[in-house]
Amino acid sequence: MSFRTLEDKIQTIGNPVEMLRNASAGPYQFPIKAEFTNWRDEQKAWRYATCPYDLVSKDSKAVGLSHYPVYTSNVGGWISLALLDEGVAEPGTDVSLTWGEPDGGTKKPTVERHVQTEIACTVELCPILRSGKREPIAKT
Repeated sequence: MSFRTLEDKIQTIGNPVEMLRNASAGPYQFPIKAEFTNWRDEQKAWRYATCPYDLVSKDSKAVGLSHYPVYTSNVGGWISLALLDEGVAEPGTDVSLTWGEPDGGTKKPTVERHVQTEIACTVELCPILRSGKREPIAKT
């Protein structure tokens, strides 16, 4: 049986999940075959790979954590989401970010050796879009 469109096929079959499950080509695997892990592996992956936390300080006092550094072409530079003490959360406040770990970094196999570096930063409410809303979020 041939179909003119995918929609025709879905309507005839009646259930797209069953159509994909019973496809003659078998399950689609891209780009590698399915991999199954256990809970411990998943937690380890998060700890070692996806949750960088860097110290944010003001006048040598810890005032927060940076937790999502990313380069964005929207502003042509680096930004990071951070959790800050209210006293320094005012837009325009200059803070310092301590990037990396002391002594060349951790022994974690997923982290390259590096030198801990101080980076000057400025607090912004919405750094991703320059035209973003510039009003603080109301406290509840």
